[in-house]
Amino acid sequence: MPNVAFKAPNGDIVVIVLNNTGVQKTFNINAEDEPITTTLDAGAVGTYIW
Repeated sequence: MPNVAFKAPNGDIVVIVLNNTGVQKTFNINAEDEPITTTLDAGAVGTYIW
């Protein structure tokens, strides 16, 4: 799935993910401490900040 990640000026990590498929998808984001498992519905965009 297409995605982008960056560090914001305030130090937050931001990840934006697009589920450009026709089905719900579960995936991992490999964070520093441990992987984050999340799900996006078909056609959805998710923004994750920590």
